[in-house]
Amino acid sequence: MEYIPDNEIMEGLRAGDEKISSYLLRMYGSLLCNLAQRYKFPREDGEDLFQDTMEAVLNAIRDEDYKLKKQFRSLFFRIASNILIDKVRRLKVEQAYQSSLYMENTEEESGSRMDWEKYKQVYNESLEKLNGLCKEIVRMHYQNIQLDIIAERLNKKHSYIRKRKVYCLGQLVDNIKMHPIYRAHKKVA
Repeated sequence: MEYIPDNEIMEGLRAGDEKISSYLLRMYGSLLCNLAQRYKFPREDGEDLFQDTMEAVLNAIRDEDYKLKKQFRSLFFRIASNILIDKVRRLKVEQAYQSSLYMENTEEESGSRMDWEKYKQVYNESLEKLNGLCKEIVRMHYQNIQLDIIAERLNKKHSYIRKRKVYCLGQLVDNIKMHPIYRAHKKVA
């Protein structure tokens, strides 16, 4: 397999060269599938991970003045790992939220599950109660946007956004637990 130097990869990606994208897929595609499996995701998620990583890499290097501090491979896999870690964290929050909403049904309690429309209503109304910055952080978080890109868009430091995201997700969960529909559902269940 041919070798393409990092500077040519960067130039090609900025220019939208399909040859570079194909090269990266050949070089890193199966490795990302393996990485996804290490995080307990199906192998097919590795294909999505490649696309998400490419998008994030393109966002990271779009500035012509951007210079690699390490090898391109390091940047690529750091971004891919961060995407997976964010996905794992997001799944944990969603699972905790869903398990609190969707209690285990027994045959006697078959009517105790909250229906999807109420679920969406509770979530959306709870999200709307967040302040503007928290609302933006949570929305971008659930759109799989990386923290460094969220920080850039909101003109804040990465460390601030990371801490604020945890706080905002906690506020969202608190809002959900205080929502009248959720509380009524908990009493019935």
